[in-house]
Parts: sequence; structure tokens; C-alpha cells
Amino acid sequence: MEIPENIDVVTASAIPEVWLTSYQLLNYSGIKENEIALIHAASSGIGTALIQLIKKRKAFAIGLCSTEDKIKFIEK
Repeated sequence: MEIPENIDVVTASAIPEVWLTSYQLLNYSGIKENEIALIHAASSGIGTALIQLIKKRKAFAIGLCSTEDKIKFIEK
């Protein structure tokens, strides 16, 4: 996996870990098209990856966050 020039190796190593964890969580949940998933800490790395994977599966995500700034972030 190629590492972008603006990311150090430690940060880059976390990217696949977040996505693999999110992928496993989604598949273990068994969520199907048109179902709803509740995502705690939705603005975290795993939370944002899960939201994207859930949308790709044509399901719906409801995200919980602790601050207004985090809510605005995941609304994007």
C-alpha cells in the first residue's frame, strides 16, 4: 500500500486498521439494505468509516456524537 507523501508511516498504518475493523463490524452485524444502524462515536475513525460502508450497503446510519462540532463533521 503506497503511503501519501504528507502522511507519516505511523499515521498511515492506522488507516487499514480502521477500515478492516469497520468492515468486520459491519459484516458481523448482518445489516442489510434499508436497515438502520446506530453508530456510537460516529465522528471517530471507525465511526466515519462505518457510516460510509453502511451507506454503500444502502442502509441507514444514525450517529451519536458528544459535541456540536462533531455532529457538523459527520453531517458532511
